[in-house]
Amino acid sequence: MDDACALRRIRLVHTLVWAMFAASIVAIPVFTWRRDAGVAGSLVCAFVAIEACVFPRIGCVAR
Repeated sequence: MDDACALRRIRLVHTLVWAMFAASIVAIPVFTWRRDAGVAGSLVCAFVAIEACVFPRIGCVAR
């Protein structure tokens, strides 16, 4: 795989993960309004954990 292809793949994965992360943040007020804040908090924690685990493994760490 050439560098350009790898960079595109990394950007795509990064965009998808951050889109899900942003969606879970937007969902916090909805779940809180429904008195289900535990679900909203779990979503945010799950996506933060995914972000922390995935991106260092594919080389997206500031050095």
